Amino acid sequence: MAKSAIKPTCFAQAVRHNPCVRLCGPVDSSNARIARSAARSRGFTLIELMIVVLIIGIVALIAGPGITKQLREQRADRMGQQIAMSFRDARLRAMGRGFAVMVRYSATGFQVIEALPAGGLNDCEARMPPTCANTNWAATTATRVVETVNLGNLTNALTAAVTLQPSNTALTALEVCYSSRGRSFSRTVASNPLVPMTSTVDVLISRGTNTLPRHVVILPNGMARLAL
Repeated sequence: MAKSAIKPTCFAQAVRHNPCVRLCGPVDSSNARIARSAARSRGFTLIELMIVVLIIGIVALIAGPGITKQLREQRADRMGQQIAMSFRDARLRAMGRGFAVMVRYSATGFQVIEALPAGGLNDCEARMPPTCANTNWAATTATRVVETVNLGNLTNALTAAVTLQPSNTALTALEVCYSSRGRSFSRTVASNPLVPMTSTVDVLISRGTNTLPRHVVILPNGMARLAL
């Protein structure tokens, strides 16, 4: 009796699709892949979206005041740097050009004013350079404004308070003049003569009561620096 070739077969179609069976040929796992793909492509439910929106709202509520305060402090810091730079540039300008340069403070802000030669900038005649003492700082023909920091046009409610230290005397006006040698002279009344600067001037920049103020310190030698 001849032996017939016996091939391994599965007893039922259900067995062939059973992933636990390894002896009945390859297993069809397409259904499992389709199920996993469908699970991955499933969208968010309404409850999940509401929870995410609620978390974002809580984080914004907590971090909002801190971010606003930091932005206010950055604006005060930038303004303090600009004012300090105005004094430093005025001193360097006076030493570089050989003409006296003044920084004037009033209620509206700060101005950097440069003295002009008696014959104007195009005058080639040999003359004594304008100094802090012999310049008519009120005359527009003898001076020119080279920089302005206008506090009146500032948004964000920035304020500047100028005081004379160590007496802590509040000032409504101040003029600091730099000579061609870098020496500093000052006065608090425009009609008074300029005298060598011997006191420290503090410029307080702030915005509101809940922010960290910035101080611009002008030393007796005319140097200005930004401090907390």
